[in-house]
Amino acid sequence: MITTTKKYIMNFTKARSVIFINAICLDILSRFALEQNGQLARDNSVIRAHGAHVASLSRGNRPNIYLNGDVYQLTQRGYDTLISNGATQGAIRAQRESLPDYIRPATSGSVYRERTARRNATTTQRISNMIEIEIDRNEYVKITCKVHDSFKNWIKEHGELRNFESDYGRDTARNWDATNETKFYAVNLQNVDAGHIGSTNIITSSGINSLLIKLACASETNEYTVKYRGLVAWETVQSNGARLGETVTAFYKSYVRPFNFKVAVQFFV
Repeated sequence: MITTTKKYIMNFTKARSVIFINAICLDILSRFALEQNGQLARDNSVIRAHGAHVASLSRGNRPNIYLNGDVYQLTQRGYDTLISNGATQGAIRAQRESLPDYIRPATSGSVYRERTARRNATTTQRISNMIEIEIDRNEYVKITCKVHDSFKNWIKEHGELRNFESDYGRDTARNWDATNETKFYAVNLQNVDAGHIGSTNIITSSGINSLLIKLACASETNEYTVKYRGLVAWETVQSNGARLGETVTAFYKSYVRPFNFKVAVQFFV
C-alpha cells in the first residue's frame, strides 16, 4: 500500500429528498404525528388493522417507523416523508427535533441483514496488510515500512538478529538513520533480495532496498522509517514501493504460507 502526505477532503451536504408513499401509509404516519412523542402502542387499533403497511414503513436502514419494545416510534425520516407529501405542520403535534434519527443496526432487522453483517465481519477480520510502504516527499524522501506479525515472526524464526552498525559500518548506519543500537535480521529473502545483495543504497535500480524490511522486522513496532536524501524522481519512488510490495507478497505465498501437498499414484489391483 502506497500513500502520500497529500490528503483530499470532500464535503457533502445532506439534503432531504421527496419520498412518495401510498395513501394508507400516509394516513398511518399522520396518526403517529398526532401523538406528541410520535408513538403508538403495538396493540393499537391502527397498528393491528394495517399490519402489512406498518411492516413496509418499518423496512430499510432508515425506516419511517420502528418497533421499540411495545411501541412503534415515528422517526425523523417518517416526519420528512409526511412533510414531503404535503402534510401541514399545523396538524402535526410531534416535533422533528424530539424524534429519533433512527438508523437500523447492521445486525438486526432480518435474517438477510444479519447474514450479510456476519459475512462482512468475517471478511474484514481476514483482510490485513502484509506490508505497508508509506512515502512522504517533502525536503527529502521519507520511506516508512511496516510489516505484519505473521511475516515478522517467520523472519525471526529463519533469520539472525544482528547489529546494523557492526555489520555495515558507521557511515552506512548514519545513511540509514540507524544508531549503534539499531538491529536488523540477516535472512535470505530470495526474490525480495534480488538486485540488492551486497548493496547498502536505500534506493537502487532494482527498487527500494530490502534492508528496510529487515530493519522493520527487528523493531518492536514492526516498522522502520528512513530518510533518503538523494535525488530521485517521484514516479521512480512510487513504482519502487509498489514493486517491493509485490515481491513480498510473492515471497510470502511461495515460502511462508503453509499448505498441504499430496501425490497419489493410481494403479489397478
